[in-house]
Amino acid sequence: MRRFFWHGNLIYKILIGNGDKNMCMKCKKCAALALIMLVLWMLGFASCAGNREIEGVMSESSMVQSADVETDSAQNPAEQKTSEQATDKEQTADKAPASDRAVMIPYAGEEFQLSVFAAGGSVLYVNGIKADGSNFLGCMDKEGDVFRECEIPFESAKPDGSIMKAMRMRVDEQNRCHILWMSVKPMIDQYGTSYVLDFAKCCITVMDSEGRQQKMLDLSECLYSEEERVLKGCPYCFSVDVEGNYYMESSSHESWASIVKVSADGSTVQVIDCAGCSMIEGIGVGKNGSIYCTCVDQEGNRYLGRLEADASGTEQFVSCGVTLPDVRAWFSCVAAGTDTDILLYNKLGGIYAYSDGDSEVEHRVAEEDMPVPGSNAAEGGFLRDGRLCLLASEPEIRFYYVPAGR
Repeated sequence: MRRFFWHGNLIYKILIGNGDKNMCMKCKKCAALALIMLVLWMLGFASCAGNREIEGVMSESSMVQSADVETDSAQNPAEQKTSEQATDKEQTADKAPASDRAVMIPYAGEEFQLSVFAAGGSVLYVNGIKADGSNFLGCMDKEGDVFRECEIPFESAKPDGSIMKAMRMRVDEQNRCHILWMSVKPMIDQYGTSYVLDFAKCCITVMDSEGRQQKMLDLSECLYSEEERVLKGCPYCFSVDVEGNYYMESSSHESWASIVKVSADGSTVQVIDCAGCSMIEGIGVGKNGSIYCTCVDQEGNRYLGRLEADASGTEQFVSCGVTLPDVRAWFSCVAAGTDTDILLYNKLGGIYAYSDGDSEVEHRVAEEDMPVPGSNAAEGGFLRDGRLCLLASEPEIRFYYVPAGR
């Protein structure tokens, strides 16, 4: 700017002649024209500089706004986590479309003797014994043909021969497998070696879809306290809800059956009495989030029950008022359906469906229409796409996928 003023001062001196009265008019006209051009040039420069200043202010404003967004995100990790959890629940609620693909897949991996099997979400889990006698835990994606071997989180056996054995498994909607482990000790008789519960230790491990352990809950103290043995034996059925709470059947010959509810962190235990029910064959979480169970009364009649919260929020057992078909097999498999609240599987009856408020269960697939006889089907579980995955072990290990959802 100093240069501009210097040029202006020079032209001004030329115009007034720097006190020289003899300066010609031609020179003065040229100086006047130069001054006008200089003024116009200075006005243009000022306009450009102003625009650059405005652009700079806008840029700084954008940077500040962007920084504010990043700061808000960094300062609210809890809100961000809550949003992610809500998205997970929405994805769980909006189940994948039902699949009508029926297929049989032979197992291509190392042979094993089945102990426990679970299918759910879009993965399969298995625990068994290899030909060399070693314990085997594996997982694979649906329609796979080889289990990926997972690390077992317990030593093979203690000095007294007791071991931790996988008793029940359940795969949730996020493809996590929840495994109930209980300690057993060997008992030898004329028929060979068998294992019985010693009620010393009980825990749950949570595995992801790749077979990696995410966490372990030790439930020994809360289930096997000195005052009361809450879990009377090995539960017939085991399930987990969307909040991570666990449900296990517990029964004895001295009272009605009950459901033991354990909080996701293992800190609280609630025993829910199931009056009128002598045995619970299966427990599962419905599409609507309710906990359903298949029950047997004292006369041997099967019916459907569920848990309902009372006015105080305490869960209680109630009957759905629906009788289950009289077949000579357990309704041990209960899971959420694609178009109904639950799907049920019975080896000798087939696949059934039910939604809250129905007066009876719907027979979706009859036993004679199943791809494998119930006597040859070892275990089964419902996938997120509404198909029943059956593991058959004779004459060789095969997996059958049976469409059941709509």
